[in-house]
Amino acid sequence: MIPVVPYQVRRAEHGWRGQLLLRLRHGNQAYIVELPMEQARQLAVEMRGLASDHCPLHHLSLQLAQSLGARVSHIIVQRNEEANELIGIVCLETSNGPLDVNVDTTAALSMAIHIGLPIFMDGDFASTEGEQQVEQSEASRQGDSSTSTPIPEAFWEVIDGID
Repeated sequence: MIPVVPYQVRRAEHGWRGQLLLRLRHGNQAYIVELPMEQARQLAVEMRGLASDHCPLHHLSLQLAQSLGARVSHIIVQRNEEANELIGIVCLETSNGPLDVNVDTTAALSMAIHIGLPIFMDGDFASTEGEQQVEQSEASRQGDSSTSTPIPEAFWEVIDGID
């Protein structure tokens, strides 16, 4: 498993789907997770720290796990090659040992981003390499002023510093 942090949500080149970039915790390489546009928007809201309709569900899930004597430890995003689909796995620590629960990938990622849980990748994902990707990402952060309000660089520094 590869430890990653959510880095950026962008529109895929063809424009019909979104892409979540999950950057290696210690490096410039990022893995690309293709998502339907609505799910990509949901994750973008979570990454910006804005309130979403799903916030109460994240906290409810944690409270349910705690009331059952479990603790949510991390999230795994796994690629099922045979079915060409993504699987979200919420990993729980219980008194009887670890318990993995398969859930909707976007829901798992959204909860991990909102709560600050570690995220791991498992499987083969498309990736980007090195400085060129970082420069492109930095340029895209500024956004198109006609469609979005740019986020000040100070906020991005804080967001990038969160592990």
